[in-house]
Amino acid sequence: MKLKLLGLASAFMLLLGGCSLLEEANDILSYVNGVSNYVDKATTFAQEAPQKAQQALQDEQAVEDLKSELENMKKEIQAFDKLEVPGIASDLHTQIEEKNAQLQDKIDLYLQHIENGTLGEEVLKNEELVQPIQDIMSIYEQIKELGR
Repeated sequence: MKLKLLGLASAFMLLLGGCSLLEEANDILSYVNGVSNYVDKATTFAQEAPQKAQQALQDEQAVEDLKSELENMKKEIQAFDKLEVPGIASDLHTQIEEKNAQLQDKIDLYLQHIENGTLGEEVLKNEELVQPIQDIMSIYEQIKELGR
């Protein structure tokens, strides 16, 4: 009787362990999908922002469009930073958060120049928005490996 009970308990523990592994795999997959969505939005932003910034130097409507894009990207950064991170990805997520902080600082600087009316060629040349996003994309490549 004890032997049957021990066997049943062992089988139950294996079943629970398997569920835990499945849940962890789903968490990782969900996280990778969340990062993928964020990187897609950040990549689109990186492709469009330089041109919009150049247009903003000549056109008042383009200034408003740029301001809107910058504010939307800040919201995306904040949403990303709230993602639930599986333990296996915590170091990589922290690296992205650091790059997000750099990007957010640059966005804030752009917004400050827009508010002050001082957005010019010098700002565009010295405060490139693309570099932190390229760094994020590099980290994302490492995160994709976790999902495989």
